[in-house]
Amino acid sequence: MARYLTTGTKSTIGAINTELEKIAVSQEDFLSRIGEEPNQMEADLDMNSNDILNLPFPRFPTSPVRLQDVGSITGASQYPTPQDFGAIGDGVTDDTLALQEWASVGGHLYLPRGLYKIIAPIRFYSATTVFGESAGSGTFNLPDYPTSLATEAQLGASIILCGADFVGDAAFFAKDDTAAIFSLNFTDIKFQMEGSDCHAIRIYKGYDGIYIGHINFCELGDNASAIKLNGNPDDGLNDISQTILIEHCMGIHSRNSTGAVVPTFDFDQCQEMTIVGVKAFAGYQASRPSCYGIQLNDCRGVNLVGCSVAHSLLQGINITATTRVSTGITLTGTTYENCALGSLRVLGTASFTCGNVFDINPRYQSPQSITFDAEYASGCSFNAGAFTGTLGANSSQNLVICQRQVNVTDNGANNEVVSFKNALDAEKIFNVALRSTQYMMAPVLYARANSTPNTQYQAGDTQEHTYRTALNASTGGGNLGFSLQHTQTGSTMEHQTAGHLRLTGATGAGDAHTRLVLDDSAGDPWRIRVDDSGNVYSVENADLTNFKRNADIPDSQTGVFKEVGLANQGQTIWMDNAAANTVAIAIDSTTNIPVDTKVMVMQEGAGTTTLSVASGVTLNGVNNGSCTISAQYTGATFVKRATNTWVVSGNISAVS
Repeated sequence: MARYLTTGTKSTIGAINTELEKIAVSQEDFLSRIGEEPNQMEADLDMNSNDILNLPFPRFPTSPVRLQDVGSITGASQYPTPQDFGAIGDGVTDDTLALQEWASVGGHLYLPRGLYKIIAPIRFYSATTVFGESAGSGTFNLPDYPTSLATEAQLGASIILCGADFVGDAAFFAKDDTAAIFSLNFTDIKFQMEGSDCHAIRIYKGYDGIYIGHINFCELGDNASAIKLNGNPDDGLNDISQTILIEHCMGIHSRNSTGAVVPTFDFDQCQEMTIVGVKAFAGYQASRPSCYGIQLNDCRGVNLVGCSVAHSLLQGINITATTRVSTGITLTGTTYENCALGSLRVLGTASFTCGNVFDINPRYQSPQSITFDAEYASGCSFNAGAFTGTLGANSSQNLVICQRQVNVTDNGANNEVVSFKNALDAEKIFNVALRSTQYMMAPVLYARANSTPNTQYQAGDTQEHTYRTALNASTGGGNLGFSLQHTQTGSTMEHQTAGHLRLTGATGAGDAHTRLVLDDSAGDPWRIRVDDSGNVYSVENADLTNFKRNADIPDSQTGVFKEVGLANQGQTIWMDNAAANTVAIAIDSTTNIPVDTKVMVMQEGAGTTTLSVASGVTLNGVNNGSCTISAQYTGATFVKRATNTWVVSGNISAVS
């Protein structure tokens, strides 16, 4: 506020008006409380304590800050920021030196909202986590782009700007002079690369704990990738990068050029890597360049989940093998759009093939009409859908699933092209090897619609964990409907056309009356059987008449006589008759019930139930070999203890 000075007493109207004008000028030089220019601010002033009340949340790097907002602005005030080293973040000032000093600190590094212009690479080291506030917009830009970058920063985006004056290989890079980079994370940042020709993020031999997530890479140069991961020539051990997670990133080359030749995302000799929800655009729809969206060279053990590639004059994804075999690569739910030469290119060499590449449940968005192109590929699986695809002359043992076989060109050997519409054709046999890495289970599929279609599951070494399923109408006299067999031991699980389910060992014997058999004939001589009535037995293999049963199925009798039979083992016999009735035990020569069999008898009716044994049979526990049940709704239990020897106990009365 301009200082207001006065002297003497003003007694005339003119003098008083002059003093009032001085006061008004002084106020205008300070601020306007009602929002008028030039220094508008709708705020209350407490001139006694010199505080400004109702100060808004700071939106710009030069905005005044209330103490209560400090934590909200920094995310956590204990983390270093580029501002601690002199960065301005206005998109005009060169913040390179400040960011270089900030990056050298390591640990948790916070990048507040702002526009950070850099003209040289920023080097990061192991054990570092860099996090911003937001990645801002991706392929969708605000209407006033590029002016909207400032708006994005005001809204909360942390933006790195690399323009035509940038000199270097990458905006952010990490490299150790003698070893690998470990535990390095980047998240919630936007890279605006228009005018430059450098990579956004490059890591030399990231080894264990590499994470890049929630980052937008916009307007990449013709020779630039959003993310480039490769080996370290200064590390004499190897060039392998591993244990990597990349998720929810977007990368796209410049809208003002069709000359891009470098993949949007470029990975070399990476393994144990997962890429989730990445949008890899070679360029814009109206300006497709000749580059790939994603390139995987000499990579192993890679999973792409829910990614999309689009707008290329080449293929969307390029998988190659140049110095070692590329294998174990799974693409799940990938969206392919507007890629002129196809969705997926798989290219090995005579020395190093691409193997075990699986393209699962792809989505082809119009105008995509060409799918895969594979050469020197083996053991791969492609899904062409309704579109075209090509297997080269040096590709073998691959599976192609399609709607029409005529759409797939197979110039290789021992490949199987399977049409959904023709899979049941009696003349069509498809034989597919879906091999995983060694010692991992993978299916090998054989099928045809005649008498012997079957499916085999075998390990990569063809020895361990090998099983086979088969549908064979002729096996077992036309009785076999389904079989799961261990091909080394011969143990089988069979679902027969008659409705039987049988689990048997290698030498298990059949039983025409058996619904379920659990058989280990090489060891325990007993097996389990369920009969047509639902009774459960333990049956001796050597003697099918020697069995034991444990069942809760009642044997209800309304007659006056019941002889205990083999089917009554473990059962309860209910005698329901108003007249006197008898339950008898036969001699072993007539009915040989196994020793230790228990049979319970209940008198349910009013007629007295007598328990007796045949001549030649001993019944212990009563006098004269017989007894009666004492009262209605009570009972007794027979137990066979030896040949022709039984014991009875319960609520009984001796019969004289």
